[in-house]
Amino acid sequence: MKRKKKTVPDAWCEAVDLTDRFLKTRERADFLWERTAGRVEGNDRSRCRSLYYGALRNIALIDWAIKQNVRRRPKGRLRALMLVAGFELLAALETGTGAEALVVHHAVERAKILVSGPEVRLANAVLRRLSGTLRPVLTAEPESAAGLALRFSHPEWLVARWVAAFGWAETRDLLSWNQRPSPWYLRVFEERSPDEARFLEPSPWEGFFRVGEGGRKAAERLLREGKAYAQDPSTRLAPELLGPAAGEAVLDLCAAPGGKSVAIARAMVEPGKAGGILVSLDLPGRRLRRLEENLLRYPWARGARVVGMDLLELTAAALEREGLPGTYDAVLLDAPCSNTGVFRRRVDARGALAPGKIDQLAALQLRLLRAAGDRVREGGRLVYSTCSIEAEENRAVVERFTAADPGAFVLEKAVEHYPWQTGHDGGGGFLLRRRAG
Repeated sequence: MKRKKKTVPDAWCEAVDLTDRFLKTRERADFLWERTAGRVEGNDRSRCRSLYYGALRNIALIDWAIKQNVRRRPKGRLRALMLVAGFELLAALETGTGAEALVVHHAVERAKILVSGPEVRLANAVLRRLSGTLRPVLTAEPESAAGLALRFSHPEWLVARWVAAFGWAETRDLLSWNQRPSPWYLRVFEERSPDEARFLEPSPWEGFFRVGEGGRKAAERLLREGKAYAQDPSTRLAPELLGPAAGEAVLDLCAAPGGKSVAIARAMVEPGKAGGILVSLDLPGRRLRRLEENLLRYPWARGARVVGMDLLELTAAALEREGLPGTYDAVLLDAPCSNTGVFRRRVDARGALAPGKIDQLAALQLRLLRAAGDRVREGGRLVYSTCSIEAEENRAVVERFTAADPGAFVLEKAVEHYPWQTGHDGGGGFLLRRRAG
């Protein structure tokens, strides 16, 4: 039966739409969210985002609970509707509001708009039983990796891996961290007006402010005017390790979407001194266009040279043909990784990660690091960073890199940060220096 046309474009219905599109396309959840601009505004926008991300963050647990109450898992829009309603039921159970019946009633009323009559009846029957299925999972303390994985909607193989690496208590803290909504942070470059300051809450990290309730328009104005950049405080670590200075030649590899290039360019500005040269490189395509757009927004970053090349094919000759140096005083490689340090923000990443992928990524990261090392001058600096918390993607890659040519690069500083300890996204950063002479 053809579904009924939606006539009530509220936050709840939009969250179902977004969830449905994600399930169909498996496109990055944040990219889908960005394209909703203008469809929901104000408090509705915040509610829609909470419902959409909450449904995806808890998808494994809600799907499991649905499966206990129906012979065949619902598909398409009905599944998306049950995931959004399931998240609301989880929230009601966890906070003890006693609003479960209201949640079910509201979901069934919206189902009458969004899906067919038989699907409405199925949604009603399943959702009325869902709280009873979820309650024991929420109240009992997990006693195994499988129990932890179910309770916190993570892949069981990954939870077992973390228990082995970090221990039970730390893993539970990490899983709990990943299930919380991610705050919106701005790195602010200009003095804040009184109006902007009302909505920007100071953080423990200099220059970073958390966008408070009702601060979306003020934040967007700062971003539009090139006075701030939206990024997690963890992103400060790699540029700080690199320590770029005025007059240097700096190469930022895998640079899109541009936050690290913006920070590097800012650090290279020093009154009375030449600014040097910053080259920001990434693969050609949509990410490169976004990098160009972001750099143009900030006056001090407009002089950066944006280059679309594959790092694995990058040579000194290729750079020189572009009128650029073949080697650099400082090179930053923020490598593609498993994203295990940013699961709270990248709610879809855990579901896309499969056993064996981390080893594949580590092999690629080593190849990228070797290519990056070739672009460092004698005595120059190389920073390798990831947003992974896996040792195989961090310290192990660096150790294999330095062991391949002993003495060519020396590890000067390592920073491995874990979300449940630092209060921001996790990852690794490693400062290496090429031998001089």
